[in-house]
Amino acid sequence: MDNYNAYTQPMANAAPPRINLNSVPIGATIAVRGRVAWSHISRLYDGEELDKENKRRSEITRIQSNLPPHTRLSLDHCEIMEPDPSQPSIFGQYLSQRLWVSTKHPDAGKCYDAISKLKTPPKVYQANPDGSADEIILAEGQELAVGLDVTVFLRTYKPKVAMNNGVSFDSVVVNEPVRFFEAGGNTTIANTLAAYGLTINKTAEAPVNTAPQAPIPAPAPAQAPIAPAPVPAPAPMPQQNNGIVAPPYQGPIAPPPGAGIAYSPENDPSKQY
Repeated sequence: MDNYNAYTQPMANAAPPRINLNSVPIGATIAVRGRVAWSHISRLYDGEELDKENKRRSEITRIQSNLPPHTRLSLDHCEIMEPDPSQPSIFGQYLSQRLWVSTKHPDAGKCYDAISKLKTPPKVYQANPDGSADEIILAEGQELAVGLDVTVFLRTYKPKVAMNNGVSFDSVVVNEPVRFFEAGGNTTIANTLAAYGLTINKTAEAPVNTAPQAPIPAPAPAQAPIAPAPVPAPAPMPQQNNGIVAPPYQGPIAPPPGAGIAYSPENDPSKQY
């Protein structure tokens, strides 16, 4: 009996077997509330960025990562939000087994990586005090700030090509006034300030002058082309007769001496008759 007790006691304290996702019904939903540790949900990891992300995950986990294009929202200080906490769902039990505690930052509590392999990024909503929510449209590269209190809604689905079920997050609800940081900036400083509730704003751009401008005067009509000045005709060249050049014209030839010119009163302009 003593040997039996020694054998069965460790089995009684053993962790329950891990739940397989295929045991969770398709379309089941669950909510996880936590604080943003990393956000990449405005666009998919793809191309060179995806290669770097898989390499980073492989180095951290020491397991080869070959994730396809995806979005990711990492949370810390996680809490599973069951509709009825007294009756945990199988999806909630599955998820609770996937929460983990960082060995480097145990004060961050339980952590979870929400990864969606769907081609469309998740919807983001701002929760209002009256229970309603307004949709937030994220520009590409605009991400949720680190430390932001959010609730992620997860859903199981059946992939078209894979054998096993998958988990996606279709929507994220921000439980406090939303804050952002811009990818491509100094994310180390942005993340540090965001943890203290501060967000870096971009430098304001100069306002664009929208006042009506004076009309631009129409161009003057084109002037008619000015006719070129006539070119005088060249002086006539002396005629050549049988190779003999005629002498140039020198005016009327005077009569020989003594011949004179007959006087005619009719031809005298100084006389008036």
